[in-house]
Amino acid sequence: MPLRRVKKYSAIMKTSDVFKVNRFVNLFKQNLIHNYQVIVVSLIGLCGGIFLLFLLIQFGTDFRPWEFRHFISSFIFLFLTIGIIYIGTAFPRLRTSVKRYTYLLTPASHFEKYLFEIISRLILFIVALPLIYMVVYTLEGILIQFLHPSFVFQPIWELSVGSSAVFHDLNIWVIILIANIGFTIYIIPFVGATIFMKHPLLKTICSFVILVFIQMFITYLFLKIPFFDYNQGVHNTSVFQMIDEGGKAVFIVIYSMLINFALLTAAYLKLKESEA
Repeated sequence: MPLRRVKKYSAIMKTSDVFKVNRFVNLFKQNLIHNYQVIVVSLIGLCGGIFLLFLLIQFGTDFRPWEFRHFISSFIFLFLTIGIIYIGTAFPRLRTSVKRYTYLLTPASHFEKYLFEIISRLILFIVALPLIYMVVYTLEGILIQFLHPSFVFQPIWELSVGSSAVFHDLNIWVIILIANIGFTIYIIPFVGATIFMKHPLLKTICSFVILVFIQMFITYLFLKIPFFDYNQGVHNTSVFQMIDEGGKAVFIVIYSMLINFALLTAAYLKLKESEA
């Protein structure tokens, strides 16, 4: 079907940006029906990969009882690597011409398509992976204890005792900041998937490196801005150094939230532009 005819037909089928629950639910059902085999195979492969990772860790530690650092370090590694790869492949139907035609003709608004990708790529992953990780950890530990009696399986609630020493002294704003930084790491490949049609993840990583250097330069300038007092003139200390520790944490949290909001807004506007 020529692109001109598709655009003309999509203009006729174009829906408003008003969110409708029924239409959004139908969009979820449609994607689930079309992709259920891929979802099942991916879940099986993910569980198998985590299972093998646990085995390698236990082989490397001579089947000694798990420590909290092993549990949390392997989780962070999986959470970041799998998340970046999975989220970086958002909007898969925009990659080829044929799939792009069907995507443009999908009876859903721009906002509904955008919200679907956020829920399926970001929110569901953030919720589902920790649950899958804990389930596989429990099943693998019980199985290894049965096959290897010298191995002592430690349930998650026993491992969590070790986490108290790690998070005991963390301020609530520091915890929110860590969560915001983690969310930003996921939002960046999501935005890259809307901007770059070919090889989005690779191009996003290259762009991210450039943006990090720009951000470091801006931060350096900000730290060097002197504090000016009308009574005493210019101080040697910077504006940022004049803020107490709590104020610094609040400032960085608000700044990171604004960055996340700007990135999500840019992704939505780029999606609307691609469907125009």
